[in-house]
Formats: sequence, C-alpha cells, structure tokens
Amino acid sequence: MTERHDTPIQDTLHMPGTLLKAERERQGLSVDTVARKLNLKPSLVDDFERNQFDKVQIAAYRRGYLRSYARLLHMDEAIIVDAHDRQFGREDASTPRAAPIQTIKPRSGRPGRLGRIVFRLFTLLVIAVLAGLTLVWWQSRDNTPDVTDDGVDTTALPASESITQIPTPIEIPDTTAQVSPTPEQQDTAPTTEPATPAIEETAPSTPEVADSATPDTSSAPVATDADTAVPTLAMSFAQDSWVRITDSSGKNVISGLQTAGTTAQAEGTPPFRLTIGNASHVTLRLNGEQVNLAPHTRSNNVAKFTLNQ
Repeated sequence: MTERHDTPIQDTLHMPGTLLKAERERQGLSVDTVARKLNLKPSLVDDFERNQFDKVQIAAYRRGYLRSYARLLHMDEAIIVDAHDRQFGREDASTPRAAPIQTIKPRSGRPGRLGRIVFRLFTLLVIAVLAGLTLVWWQSRDNTPDVTDDGVDTTALPASESITQIPTPIEIPDTTAQVSPTPEQQDTAPTTEPATPAIEETAPSTPEVADSATPDTSSAPVATDADTAVPTLAMSFAQDSWVRITDSSGKNVISGLQTAGTTAQAEGTPPFRLTIGNASHVTLRLNGEQVNLAPHTRSNNVAKFTLNQ
C-alpha cells in the first residue's frame, strides 16, 4: 500500500511547476514580483506553479515561459523543460521552436515630457522671431520716405522756385510809374504849339497809344499788393533729416535728404503737407514764426502733419 502512495508524491515533486515554486519560496520572492519581472499575469504564474498549463495551449510557448521563469531563479533550464516534457510529452518538439513572447515595457514619461518642453520652447521662439520681424517692418515702414506717383523723387531747389516767382510783381510798378507821365506831356504838347497843324494832327494820336498802354500797366499792381504775399517756409537742420513738403497743388517745395548744419527755404500755396524725419533735430519757421513739431512727432521721431497759413 505504501508504494502506491509514494509514487504520485514523487512525480509531483519532480513536476516543473513544483520545482519552480519551491525555488521561488526559498529565495523569498512573491508571485506578484515574479509576474512583474516576467511581464506575465500573477494568475498565470500561479497556474504554472500548480502545473496547470491549460491557459497556454501551445507547448512551445509553455517551454518558453518555463525557461524564462527558470532563468529568473537562476535554475537549470534543461531540468525544468525535461520535467515538462516528461509530463506532457514532446508531440510538437519537431516543429520550429517559438521564441518566448517578449513584452516591451513602455518607456518612462521623461522623454515625452522633454519632447513637449522642447516643442513649446521652439514654438515660443518662432513666435518671438515673427513678432520681432513684424515690429521692425512696421518701424521701417514709418521711416520710409514717400515716393511720387511716377516712382521718382523730385529734388527741386527751393531757391530757384522763389527767384522765378518774385521778379514779376516787383518790376511792374516801376514800368507804370514811367509810362503814366506820358499822357500829361502829350496833352500839353498841342497847347504849346498851335501854329503847326501837322503837329496838332499827330498829337492826338499819341494819347491814344498812351491810353491803350495805361490800362495794361495799371492792372498789374493789383496782383503785386502785399495781401498776395506767398507764404515762406524756412528750415534748419542740426542733424541729417529726410524731408518732403508739398503745397496745396501737390507740388514738392522741399524734398530729399537734408544734411546736418544746412538750411532750406521755399515758398508755396498752403496748406502744406509735411513729412519730417529726425524731427527732434529740425527747426521749422513759417513766415518767420517757429512751428512746434513736438505734438506731431511719432515714437519713431517722424513728424507728419498738415500746416495752414
């Protein structure tokens, strides 16, 4: 009777699961610890230790799990596999042996967080660069001098314009003063010499010429009165400054780069449209009175405004 009971007990002691469980308990490892290191469920490890392999139908997979378990406990893998083959046979030994399933552990969250941080920093850098470029473009647009419609900047000298406009109203009154006495002299000419008929006939003809001339000359002084004096702009530059000034007709009276230490003067018909760069170093006078540029100067030191007489 004793021999019949000893044989099943000895067979159980040599089963692969029994051997693995005994070694695990000897090393003081828990089922959860072994399952975590093998990337298996604790219930599957418990089934292996109880020699129940129903959940793993393919024998090659069972052998792979048993080898991994034996390798973890530093046991001889061949002993565990042979114990399995004695219990379940080697019906699939001739088939290609499948490698144990290797579960890839998920990477830690540090690289992901680092990547997100780098991406955010890169995004902020791009936004900062775009904002800086936009600001530079905006400031350069305000500092860019305006160009005439045909694309060419006119740099007319103000002195030449003032010279061409001043002489005509000044010389006309002098001519009227010289012509005006002629009718009086010719009116007295017939009275001084009544004896000569030829002179009497020609004398009336000369007043007719004088009369025809006097209306033309008398009308000129009306345009040269002080009331029609052209407004004068005078500018002085402590530093280099780009200036453009147009009158009511759109004509450029001053245009171009003015160098430090120079002055400019021009005349025109108001209102004047002014664009003055580096305005804090420019002095502007209209008809001798200084014009305050500070209220019209922007943050980029460019003044743009319209000036009436």
